[in-house]
Amino acid sequence: MNKRPNIILIMSDDLGYEAIGCNGGTSYATPILDEMANTGARFENTHVQPLCTPTRIQLMTGKYNFRNYVGFGLMKPDEVTFGHLFSNAGYKTCISGKWQLYSYATLDESPNLRNEGQKIEDAGFDEYCVWHAHHTEEKGSRYKDPIIYENGKYLTDTKGKYGEDVFAQYINNFMEKSRDEEFFVYFPMALTHRPFEPTPDSPEFNDFEPYTNTLASTNGRTFETVEGWDDNPRYYKDMVEYHDKVIGRIMDKLDELGIRDNTLVIYVGDNGSPREVCSIMHRHNEVCGGKGLTKDRGTHVPLICSWPNTIPAHVLDDLVDSLGRPSSPAGVVVPVLMPSLPLVDRTKAELARRHGVAMGVVFLLPGSFIERMAQMVGLSPIHPSWRPQGLAWRLIPLLGAMVEEGHTPRLESACVDARARQALAGEVADRFDQYLYFRPSMVAAWDRGESWDGLPEQAHEDEAWQRDLWRRVSEGLRDHHNPAVRLQELVTRIQQGDGELPDSLEVLH
Repeated sequence: MNKRPNIILIMSDDLGYEAIGCNGGTSYATPILDEMANTGARFENTHVQPLCTPTRIQLMTGKYNFRNYVGFGLMKPDEVTFGHLFSNAGYKTCISGKWQLYSYATLDESPNLRNEGQKIEDAGFDEYCVWHAHHTEEKGSRYKDPIIYENGKYLTDTKGKYGEDVFAQYINNFMEKSRDEEFFVYFPMALTHRPFEPTPDSPEFNDFEPYTNTLASTNGRTFETVEGWDDNPRYYKDMVEYHDKVIGRIMDKLDELGIRDNTLVIYVGDNGSPREVCSIMHRHNEVCGGKGLTKDRGTHVPLICSWPNTIPAHVLDDLVDSLGRPSSPAGVVVPVLMPSLPLVDRTKAELARRHGVAMGVVFLLPGSFIERMAQMVGLSPIHPSWRPQGLAWRLIPLLGAMVEEGHTPRLESACVDARARQALAGEVADRFDQYLYFRPSMVAAWDRGESWDGLPEQAHEDEAWQRDLWRRVSEGLRDHHNPAVRLQELVTRIQQGDGELPDSLEVLH
C-alpha cells in the first residue's frame, strides 16, 4: 500500500513525566497511555519549554521562541505552522482543543497586544473546534459548559457537556469522514491545566458551576477577575485519569474504522505538572510539579509514539526536545556529522542566530555515527571497556607502572599523586578515543608494534610513551575489537553489500 500514514499529535497540558504509569507514576491510573507505551516507543528523556504556549509554538513552527515571540499567548499572524505544511502536502487537517494564540491580553493590560496573534482561521487547518479562539475575557470555561468555537461559529448546545468530550468527538467525526484520505489531527488538550475542576467522573460534576462562565469573568478587565481561580488540586487526579480515558476513545475509533495500523499516534506533554501538585513515582518517591521552572520537573514530559506493526515495543533514552527531535513536521531529519561537542554548540548557536530553525537537524559525533551504522549492518555493539571511561580506569595503574619504570620525565611530572594520575588517565583516555576515530591508521600501526610515520619529528617522544601505553591497555582487550577495527569492518561490510543494505545507507554504498 502506497498510502502515507495518518498522523495524530496529542499534546496534554500541564502533565509531567511523573504522572504516567508507564514512566513509573503510581498516583494515577493511565491504562490507555501505558498500553500505547508498552506496544510502541516510550521516550525517557524528552524535554520542552516549562510553559504551555512557548512549547506549542515551537512545535508548530520549528523555531526557537525568540524567533516567533510576539507576546505571551500569541503566535505571529503570518507564521507557517505544521497545519500549513501538512495541507500543502495533500493531507486533510484538523485541530480540536486549546488555541489561545490570538489574544491573551485583558482589557486593561497590554492593550497593544490585543488582536496581535494568529487567528485559528489562518493556521492552516481545514477544520477546527477550539477553545479560546478570541480575546481572553471571551474564552469562558474549557471544561464544564465549555465555550467552543467551531468552524466560524460558537456552539450553542454545550450546557452540561465537558470540553474534552466535545473535542474528542469532533476528532472522531473528522476521522470517520476522512477515513479514505490521508489526514493529520492535532489535539492540543485542555486537560490537565488549571482550573482544577471536577470531571464527568467526579461525584461533584453535576452540581458544579464554573467560575469562568460567570458575568464577573466574562466582563473582567484584569487577569484576576477573568481567571478567578479558587480551585482544589485534589481534582488533578480526576483530570489526569479522565484525559487518559478521552485518549482511549480516539484509539477505539481508529480500531473501529480499521485504520489503526496506518496511523501514527504521537503523545507528548507541553511542560511539567503544576507546582501545586505532588505525585508519587515507584510507590515511594514524591515528585512535585515544576511548571514555569527551568528545572527537570518543569521541562521533563512524557513522549509516546504508537504505530502497530511499524514501531516495535522499545524504550529510548535519547535526548528529545520540542525543536530538534522527533523529526520536522514534514518528516525530514537531516543528520550532520561534527568532529567535536564545542563545534556542535557553536553551530547550533549560529544556526539559531541566522535562521531560528533547529527542527529536523541531528548533530552526530563520529563515534555515535559509526555505532549507529554498525548496528544497522548487523555488527555487535562496542565493548564498554573501549569507551573513554572504561579506558581511563584501566589506564590509572598502567600510568603508575610507567612512572616507576622512569618512562619519561613528562609522565613523572604529571603523576605527582593519585589524584593527578587519575586526571591524566581521563585525558589520555579521551585522546585515545579520538585516535580511534580520527587516526585509525596510527592505531593500526601501534597494534603491529610499529611507529606511525605520519607525525612530525618533534612529536616522536610523545608518540613513544603513548604507543607503549596503548600496547599495554589494549593487551587485555584483544578479544573485543576496538572502534578503529570496527570502522574498517563497517566499511568492508558496506562495500561488499552483504545482505539487504538499509535504505539509509545506500548513499554510502
